[in-house]
Amino acid sequence: MLVRLAMNLTMTVIPFYLIHILGFDAPGDDGISVWFAIVPLISFITSTIFSIYLYKPLINYFGNRLKPLFVGCIIITLGSAPLLFIFESFWWAILFTASIQGVGLAILLNTATSIISDVIGNDGKSSAFVYGVYSLFDKFSSGFCLYFMT
Repeated sequence: MLVRLAMNLTMTVIPFYLIHILGFDAPGDDGISVWFAIVPLISFITSTIFSIYLYKPLINYFGNRLKPLFVGCIIITLGSAPLLFIFESFWWAILFTASIQGVGLAILLNTATSIISDVIGNDGKSSAFVYGVYSLFDKFSSGFCLYFMT
């Protein structure tokens, strides 16, 4: 659930960061700025590429799922820390941080989903319940955190 929380909060806060810190025009009557689509798209593209080509070798290298979770947290931190120092004159750096965050989110999300699958195992009768409870708590925690962040 914490992995999904990190992903939801990251993707939800990015548009506010673009508006309030980098000074991009807020979406208005003339349409949405292209950067509100490009920044998450870069994150999703790097996440997908990493998941397809590099995730399996990473898991095989570490041999378990706990170490990739730690590596994913470090990569997310490395991708998020520069956001404290990026201002309007360095707006282009958000493209690099979004791609780094995409890799970290891919590691975290793939590993967390694998752990849930391990918990369920071969028990097909309770799998819908487990995924449903997981999703429910994910939504509650995201709403709770977003409420108190604003």
